[in-house]
This record gives sequence, C-alpha cells and structure tokens, in this order.
Amino acid sequence: MANTADDATRILAYLVEHHSADVDGHTLAAHLRLSAQAVNDAVTILVENSLAEWQQWFGTYPFAFGTVSSTSRGKYEFERSRDITAVPAASVGTSRALPAEAVHMTRPPAPVGSPYGFQEEDWELVSERKSARGELHVVLGHQSASQHFKTEDLRRNVDRAFRAAVDQYNRSSGSERVQLVFTALGAGYGEHLFNEIARDIISADIAVFDTSDLNSKCDARDGRRADVGRARSSNQEGRLSQAAL
Repeated sequence: MANTADDATRILAYLVEHHSADVDGHTLAAHLRLSAQAVNDAVTILVENSLAEWQQWFGTYPFAFGTVSSTSRGKYEFERSRDITAVPAASVGTSRALPAEAVHMTRPPAPVGSPYGFQEEDWELVSERKSARGELHVVLGHQSASQHFKTEDLRRNVDRAFRAAVDQYNRSSGSERVQLVFTALGAGYGEHLFNEIARDIISADIAVFDTSDLNSKCDARDGRRADVGRARSSNQEGRLSQAAL
C-alpha cells in the first residue's frame, strides 16, 4: 500500500515530465489514480520541501490548491535520483515510480530567506496558517499615529470591506465556506515583536499597507518583510482581494 512519500515521488515525477506546466488536482488524481486527500498530502510535502510550488485560490475543493508545478530544485532532485537508481520517469501504465527514499524531502532548519531571529517554530506556525483550509488571512500595516486617518476607522473600514467580500463569496460559492481572519500589525521594537509581525505578513494570504504618511522607515521595514514572504510562499490569487478593494 502506497504511503504519502511514495505518492509525493510519483507526483513529482509527473510534474517533472510536464515541467513548467501548471497542473491541477483533478489531472493528478486521474492520471495517478489517487484520492483527493492523497494528492493534497503529497503536494503539501513537495511544496514544503521546495520541490514544487502551488497556486491557491478559493473554490478548488476537494483540493487544497488550484495548480501546482515542479520547481528547478524539484527537477534537479528528480533527475539526480533517477540517475542514481536508473529508474525511468513515472508515468501511469508505462513505468513504475521511484522509491520514496530516492528523492530527499527534508526541510532545512532555517529556510533560505528567513528573517533574522526566525526559528523553526516560527516557520511551523507559518506553515499551519498556510495549510488552514477555509481561512483567509488578511493583515493591515499602517503608521501607529497619523494626521491622515483615525487608526480605528481605518482598521474598521478595511476589515468591513474584506468581510463584505467574504460574505458575498460564501453566498455565491458552492464549495466550502471561508472565514476571514483579520489582523492589524503591531508596532514597536524588539526581536519578539519583529518575529510576530514577520510571521503575520509571511503567513497572510493578503497584506494591505497604508502609505498615506510616506514614512520611509515604515515603508522600508514593511517592504523587507513583505519581500521575505513573497520569497518563501505563494499568496492566494486576488479574486477575493479584487472584490474587497
């Protein structure tokens, strides 16, 4: 009986055979004869090990993603393991999959691009939030005090706009319901607070920043954190954000 590692290896083989193509969950399930849950589990393992990258948006149930494709690292690891084991690329009905141990799937203790001071537990929290089905995480960053807006009014208006978009989606969608998780970023100094803010931004599906005050310190700070988030993960497509904004 195949396990998740075997499924991940078979899926990686298929993705490498179609390298640079965006493959949806239904295609993987049909070609590899896997259940939706098996596909979700295996693809999650590949993504967490940077062997594949996915695009996520709402309405893809029962799959946890919209499309997935192999990365350059995934292609390299697959080709390297194929050379070692001399097993051809997997294709249903024509050849067998690589043994699970052939492709190394281990998460490095500190991923490339980690903010200073980030620990494994920080990335675990990010991973948990990213894998939470049915939740849309939105964060709002702004200057703590401004002459251009009242803080509570700004937060309330942005929160209200996204909640209206989520409510509209839930009324019109035939798939699972979505819950909004809205967070206003903290402000201050200290490594603990920095890690908390960085976690919120990196794990967010949508990050909104107000730049009314043109504060270069805030812009540079938030920009660095947002860049780290983009380097490490793919945010969900902007269908809901377009409706909200």
